[in-house]
Amino acid sequence: MVTTAAWRRSPLGGPTLSAQPSDELTSMSRKWATVACQRQRFWTNLVWTIGIGALLVLVLGLQPVQAASLPNEAERTRLLAQIEADRLLLSELRKPVPLVRHEAELYLQRVRELATASDPVRLSLLVHTVIQQAPLYFDWAEREFESPDHRVFEYYIGGARGFHDALEELRKGVLFTVMNRLETLAAVIDELPTE
Repeated sequence: MVTTAAWRRSPLGGPTLSAQPSDELTSMSRKWATVACQRQRFWTNLVWTIGIGALLVLVLGLQPVQAASLPNEAERTRLLAQIEADRLLLSELRKPVPLVRHEAELYLQRVRELATASDPVRLSLLVHTVIQQAPLYFDWAEREFESPDHRVFEYYIGGARGFHDALEELRKGVLFTVMNRLETLAAVIDELPTE
C-alpha cells in the first residue's frame, strides 16, 4: 500500500509528520470537498433569503420611509445607494470566483467597489484581506502537483485555504451588514403612522 506523509497530533499535543495510507487521505479530501459544497449551498440559500427579504422591504415600504423618516435628499440618496450596493454585492457573492486569475482579479475589484459603497467601515477591511490572499490561492490553483493527495496537502499547508477562509468571512460580514440595514429599515417602517 502506498503511504503519504500527513500531519497528525502527537501525544504531547503538537503536530508531527507521520505516514498515512493514501486511500485515507483521499477519503479525507473527498469529505472536505463534500463539507465545502454543503457550506456553499447553505450560504447561497441564506444570501437568496436575505436578498428576497431586502427586496420585499424595499418594494413594500421604502417610499413611505423616505417621505416620513429621512429628513433630507442627501440621506435618502445615500441610503438608496447603500441598499443598491447591498443588492449587487449579494448578487456578486452568489457567483463562484472565476478560475482564471485575470477574471478573478476583475471580480474581486468589483466586489471591493460594492463593499466599499455598501459599508466602508466594516467591509473594506474584509475585502482587502480576500484580495491579499488571492495570489496564494491562484499560485496553488495554477500549479501542477504530483498527486491529488499532494494537491490537498499543499492547499491546507501552503496558504491557499486562507483565500477561502477570508472569502467566507467577507460573506458573513456582508450578511451582517445587510441584516443590520434591514433591521433599521424595519424599525423605521414600524414607527410610521398607520393610515
